[in-house]
Amino acid sequence: MNQLLRLIILNIFLWVLSAQSTNTQAEQWLFIKEKHGVKAYKKHIPHSTLYSFKGEGIIPYPIEKVVALLLDNQSATQWIPKLISCKELNKDNQWPTSFMQFSLFDAPWPIKDRYFFSRIDVQIRDNGNTVIIDYDDIAAETGLKEVQPPVKALLGELSGSEYTLKRLDDGKTYFSAISAVRPNGKIPNWLLNWVGSSMPFDSFVRMNQELTKSKRPVPAEIINLLNAPKAAAHPSAGKNRAHL
Repeated sequence: MNQLLRLIILNIFLWVLSAQSTNTQAEQWLFIKEKHGVKAYKKHIPHSTLYSFKGEGIIPYPIEKVVALLLDNQSATQWIPKLISCKELNKDNQWPTSFMQFSLFDAPWPIKDRYFFSRIDVQIRDNGNTVIIDYDDIAAETGLKEVQPPVKALLGELSGSEYTLKRLDDGKTYFSAISAVRPNGKIPNWLLNWVGSSMPFDSFVRMNQELTKSKRPVPAEIINLLNAPKAAAHPSAGKNRAHL
């Protein structure tokens, strides 16, 4: 009996290890294709048949300018595909390190438009050479106190979406974007996955176009944010400026 019990326990242990190994493999990013200098990947969103998508590539502009564009709500509609409106909320606003945002996206007929209420948090790492911008959903009640979305639009979710930027030695920026959007409602998942698979390429191309034509100076808040770790490490160092 003791030997049988040991065999049962051993089999259960091996099954758990196998399940963990399978889950680990399932969580890996799967390469889709490369286009316009962007490599696109996908993986399943946990507990969903939808995919999250990731695009990565090199942007030929300094990290300060890229961060400034990503955190600029006013210009967001110029380069983010299907974005109709983007507004920074006043509640708990600590821009550029942490703020809340309303965004409204156009959907083709007969699908209803989607809106999102998000908290955006900016993390500075590696002595100011790496920037991570995280998106988390906030309660709709919080956002509705400041913004009234169109009556027919539906609330979606995008927690898990993020940007990762890394400063390169040649003045360029490594760029990675993860889109983990759950639009909710009655949209076929195959259609959402098909549309989502093109987003990394469209966003990358339009972002580069916007950076090329933009003549706006990098806000002092962005420069100070990226230089803060260096200033803390070298208090006597002079202030740096980003020349666009």
